[in-house]
Amino acid sequence: MGLVKFGGGVAAISGKIGGTVYGRNKSGSVARNWAKPTNPGSPAQSAARARFGNRSNAWNGLSEAEVDSWNGAATTLSRLNRLGESYVPTGRQYFLELNNNLSVIGATNITTPPVDPTPPDMDQVFTIDVMETANVLDDITITGLTVAAGTALVVEAAPITPLQKKNLNNELRVISVVPAGAGPFSIETNYINQFGDSAPLDWYYQMRLSVVSTTTGLRSTKLLTSSIVGAT
Repeated sequence: MGLVKFGGGVAAISGKIGGTVYGRNKSGSVARNWAKPTNPGSPAQSAARARFGNRSNAWNGLSEAEVDSWNGAATTLSRLNRLGESYVPTGRQYFLELNNNLSVIGATNITTPPVDPTPPDMDQVFTIDVMETANVLDDITITGLTVAAGTALVVEAAPITPLQKKNLNNELRVISVVPAGAGPFSIETNYINQFGDSAPLDWYYQMRLSVVSTTTGLRSTKLLTSSIVGAT
């Protein structure tokens, strides 16, 4: 679905309308012909689709009182769309959001919204060190971070990439879920299983970290970090 923002004409468009996809890059607004994406049918993709289907079925199975509670809770919230504009989610969207987060960390789904919608905090100073030898990945360690009780750390990453490629948002994948406890946390095995161990010097990596409450599914702000392989 495309989003259109009007203002003295059309101020911004995002998404697919007809056979054209609209978006933005470092040069500004862009439009391109739509091409049907590949459907690899990977185990990860199949599992994600199954989880979404299960959550949708769970919403359909809620009682009228439970649906009303989610709809009421959602009216107090604000989210941002692709154009950076705020909107109020539906109860179904809120239900799917929280239970998706719980599914990612392997926690039990919930049928009633949290009493307190305040997400967990991740206001900590940490570092991610990537080590390589002869362009082969040796280690990825997160230091300076403590995962609070009742939460789990979600680590998303993109493949190590040449510096010329800047936008990796669509390539970020969940590679590790870390339970509560104090670091350091070594995650190179998870990274290698997902992307391989190639680590050319002067390429860069990008990771995004957040914490999720194991009981409510509320998620902290996602912190994006990147660094050049071999940089000191």
